[in-house]
Amino acid sequence: MFQPPIPWPRLSNAKRRSCEMARQGELAEKIARRGDTSGIAVLGMAFKADTDDVRESPAVAITGSLRDKGFAIRAYDPHAMANAAPLLEGVEWCETPYDAASNAGAVVVLTEWPDFAQLDLSGLRSWMQGNLLFDYRNILKRWDAEACDMHSFSIGARPTRAETVALAEIGHRHPTQPNPCRSRPTGARTNNRRSESLPRTLGRHCGNPSVPEGTTSAGSCLGQTEFMDG
Repeated sequence: MFQPPIPWPRLSNAKRRSCEMARQGELAEKIARRGDTSGIAVLGMAFKADTDDVRESPAVAITGSLRDKGFAIRAYDPHAMANAAPLLEGVEWCETPYDAASNAGAVVVLTEWPDFAQLDLSGLRSWMQGNLLFDYRNILKRWDAEACDMHSFSIGARPTRAETVALAEIGHRHPTQPNPCRSRPTGARTNNRRSESLPRTLGRHCGNPSVPEGTTSAGSCLGQTEFMDG
């Protein structure tokens, strides 16, 4: 007798919001671990492009976390700065992305504005004191960033040369790289189709205590994904 598949349980709004806030805190922590005291430039405050709405915006949450960690924040958004300013006291608001990047140790892109995709990365790098670029919306060409001597980090993308070197220095593997602890001979087959259909998890197989159990590399949402395992 045919039995319909059991649907995955849906998270309540409160639970979903709690998970998103935790994820945003993790992303802020990753920036903080690589940032320096020269400050951080944040590009984008709206929750998406073509709006000035900052309600439940991941950009506001991440910027607030970085500010609370003691970083000097200079920020720019084409339309949402007036709405974000009351929520982020102590943030310096700038007139252009390049002004925000002045003397910054890192630039963080948090909204997919078309203007940001057209940034002159060479010019942006010349304003910066450091060379870190966190593209959390995957709108910039990472090889262009590397050509401008910038170390680019993004969500859900394969590692660049700079990421591979940075991960090797701290002993971690990028989520999209092959896991040597789970490798099998070429041509080997498996009957466990269910395991192949689920996202790969990290930490459990490699015995790395610094990688949380169940961390995945699937997806591209700021609230739910892993951009690099470090």
